[in-house]
Amino acid sequence: MLIYLVTNTVNRKIYIGKWQGKSWTQRWAIHVANARSFASGKRHHFHAAIRKYKPESFIVTEIARATNPKELCDLEKFYIAKYRSHDPRIGYNQTLGGEGEAWTEERRKRASAERRARQRKMSQEQKDHLRTLRIGERNPFFGKTHTVENRKKMATRLGQKNTPEQNAKISAAVSGEKNGMFGKSSWTGRHHTKATKKKLSETRREMYAANPALAESVSEVAKRNWQNPKTKKKMLAGLRKGSKMSSMTQFGHHVSEETKRKISEAAKARHAARRQADHDRKDVRNGGPMMVVPQMYPHATF
Repeated sequence: MLIYLVTNTVNRKIYIGKWQGKSWTQRWAIHVANARSFASGKRHHFHAAIRKYKPESFIVTEIARATNPKELCDLEKFYIAKYRSHDPRIGYNQTLGGEGEAWTEERRKRASAERRARQRKMSQEQKDHLRTLRIGERNPFFGKTHTVENRKKMATRLGQKNTPEQNAKISAAVSGEKNGMFGKSSWTGRHHTKATKKKLSETRREMYAANPALAESVSEVAKRNWQNPKTKKKMLAGLRKGSKMSSMTQFGHHVSEETKRKISEAAKARHAARRQADHDRKDVRNGGPMMVVPQMYPHATF
């Protein structure tokens, strides 16, 4: 958990923010994504400034660390008051900070609306395709009907939860060969064509490029799952299961020289970015120009 300071190198205005992650780079990526979003960028002065002056015109610096959410909110209030970043002449903060302790009803509705706006809607063609996968003989209940007695039982149980014993009984009744879809998977023996794979890949790239925060979130979830011994064991078991594995997931697969070169270049770029970020933070801690706030903001009082 940390507090960060963002400085506009063009007009020297600042913004104070908080982040519950380990690095401010994740939060900055979210700011940039929101600035590019018309709905978010129009509402927040800071995001409008990022859109106007471009992300490369801003410098981000970590200025404090917190051990819990309460301390984080208190630190945000302290630094906003200290640097007076809520003053329109000095900064972009629109409040005195400390938000995040409890969401208001208005904020919940706004977050819900933004989440729905980001969701990708399926076309009618996609809906029809999904429907065809579950009709006729492909439906597990094909050719079956509920008895009158079962219908009465289901009607009386509406809104009630199953007991653990009932769940175990239901699971045993529909497992293995007892399952209506046993051996009838609609995808058995089928594979995506190269054109479909390319289309799926392009769609995923566009989605992540439009929302870097989503890409970062997916990456963080994958890392956490891999660090969990139980989840990691399941993931490895899934990779090993069956003989029809993807060529890239089979053990002993040899990577081409071109792929090795791309992997090496990507790793070097990441390391260079980290070294530069560490260097910038070191300069700030040693009293670099970023921390000489009184000279930068003559109107501020400390």
